[in-house]
Amino acid sequence: MRVGVSRLRPEAPLRGRLRLSSLRRERYRHPQWGGRAVCRVLVVDDDLDNVESLALFVRLLGHEVETARDGQQAIEAAKQFCPDLVLLDIGLPQLDGYEVAERLRAGEHGTSMFLVAITGWDRDEETERSREAGFDHYLTKPVDPALLERLIGSLCARGGPPPA
Repeated sequence: MRVGVSRLRPEAPLRGRLRLSSLRRERYRHPQWGGRAVCRVLVVDDDLDNVESLALFVRLLGHEVETARDGQQAIEAAKQFCPDLVLLDIGLPQLDGYEVAERLRAGEHGTSMFLVAITGWDRDEETERSREAGFDHYLTKPVDPALLERLIGSLCARGGPPPA
């Protein structure tokens, strides 16, 4: 298993999916963080240690964070919180991450969210299935904190997904 990031296949780029308006980006610029854009991030994982550690890391980067422990909670949290970014574990009980991604994409704010699959599975078929479910990016566990920081920073600074 490779550690770190595995981008979705370049032959099917999804970079154009997310376009946050300049008004929305301005709304999340926070003076406490040097005027840097602050994103709303939803962290979803059924493992308590994973969800808490990822949420803490993202909060330490200066972003707003909500958490969910299963697929149904994630869908409800996304409706209420309207996240810019969803860090979503694939291996959830009941509704798996693929189903959650499909439902989020079909929802009212589905095209304005950047969805990142986080999983311990690093197989080509999983990457392809993630793309088909609507994920924008694919990370394998354990997630490299520096890669995650760059991904979130790039997304929030530009109001859109990071470059390929």
